[in-house]
Amino acid sequence: MEKRISTSSGDFLIRPYQNGDEQGVLDLWRNSFGRDLDCSLWRWKYLFNPWGRQIMLCLIEEKEAVVMFAGLPYKAQCMDQECTVTHAVDNMSHPAYRGSISGKKGLFVQTAEVFFRKFAGPDRSAFVYGLPGERHFRLGSLLLGYRQLQGGIAYMEAETNALVGKPKLFSGRIETVHAGHAVLDRLVRKLRSQYPFAVVRDGNFMHWRFAQHPLYNYEIWLHSSFWGKSPKGYAVLRVQQDQAVIVDMLLDNHKKTANDFWTRLAWQLKDRGIKKLKTWLPGNHFQAGLLKDCGFAEQREPLGIVPAAVAENFHPGLDFSWAARNIYYTMADGDLF
Repeated sequence: MEKRISTSSGDFLIRPYQNGDEQGVLDLWRNSFGRDLDCSLWRWKYLFNPWGRQIMLCLIEEKEAVVMFAGLPYKAQCMDQECTVTHAVDNMSHPAYRGSISGKKGLFVQTAEVFFRKFAGPDRSAFVYGLPGERHFRLGSLLLGYRQLQGGIAYMEAETNALVGKPKLFSGRIETVHAGHAVLDRLVRKLRSQYPFAVVRDGNFMHWRFAQHPLYNYEIWLHSSFWGKSPKGYAVLRVQQDQAVIVDMLLDNHKKTANDFWTRLAWQLKDRGIKKLKTWLPGNHFQAGLLKDCGFAEQREPLGIVPAAVAENFHPGLDFSWAARNIYYTMADGDLF
């Protein structure tokens, strides 16, 4: 799928990413954001993603990339079925080519529209969502139909000292596991009904997202029954000096499970000198409420994130309003941590 645009400023071609475009994209990143992007991170995100590649470029004179609209496709569960969703990331335009072109819609908007036609639809991505900053969200809401996800985003913090308590005997256990452990697949199947719309956090996802990340190291903490036969949930941490970001979590909807898990984890982290935990979650999700019950406090969101989605029913079986109300996401859906 391609689109050609002829203007007084030059001729432009909008087309999907092709092998050989990598250096042009890295150059565009530098021009757009004023810093370099590690090529290993680029390749991990887009070239090694098990669910494919979704990148649309706009090039001037079929050479220099001046706009990119891209996303990370994932397998997702939607009630009792599976679909594909796209987490939009790294959308950018060269400073010299922003705004309208010769009285037409801007190149960024036209590139995004071609992206949606190519990658979204009944047999492709059913839902396109992301975590844009405030400026990008405002532009997206005006030009591309972005709407905020219901409930907003909850940024939560807790001091490990405040979480430690006396866990009840025989109430559970925690341990670290590797990303490909079969128990994680069992847990995803077990908790499916509690997360009706979410990326499937199976072994493929966990291995790619955490074990294969080229820059960061993660810890996966599994919570299970005392005898270890029944998994109840997990949390993925990225430790940064004396703090830890909870990048991902999947726990059952029981206060007893949450209390036991976070109490035991807090003891482990405190012994290592880790003083604070922090995370981002949908504000209307039960996990946000459980974290508050366990001692986490909601704070002002520090990054200016506005959780949003393209307000269009790309799939006849997925109602946008229901999806925007029920989607579960964590920082693992994107690439900030």
